[in-house]
Amino acid sequence: MKKIAIVSDTHGRFLDETARLINENNCEYIIFLGDYYLDGPELSKKTSLECLSVLGNNDFEIYEQYDDEAFIEINGYRIFACHGHKYKVEENLKRLQEKAKKDKYDICLFGHTHVYHEEKIDDTFYFNPGSPTISKYDYDPTTFAIMNLENGVKFEKIILAPPISDRK
Repeated sequence: MKKIAIVSDTHGRFLDETARLINENNCEYIIFLGDYYLDGPELSKKTSLECLSVLGNNDFEIYEQYDDEAFIEINGYRIFACHGHKYKVEENLKRLQEKAKKDKYDICLFGHTHVYHEEKIDDTFYFNPGSPTISKYDYDPTTFAIMNLENGVKFEKIILAPPISDRK
């Protein structure tokens, strides 16, 4: 597998547009990072792609039914997926770094903040695709991302709408 769509924080909105862009970019798999969990399976239906989903903080009504963290290995990369709220990623990545170091993850995917973030710390990639529906700041676009594992690890930001400050 080479191209994986990384999506988080859809909150039940813009699934058709997100699915269209996933297909247009020839993705082969989806990792959905919560808020709303059931949007992951819905994107799977709309794209005919397999999807790994984890719960987010706004999925409290179904919290006992599904997992809030997942591990997957793709092309030899150890990938950890979570929403991020339990690791307090809105404050910093310290708790997520501890998890990555302990469990030897190559890539840690998280959402929750609605802010696109890409960083490599001590040989581990930390990545947040932002939100395709609700940007946190007026100067941020709404986004999801594609993780390409063909020749190393690369992330590509996919913009659904420009920043609110540019929409005039």
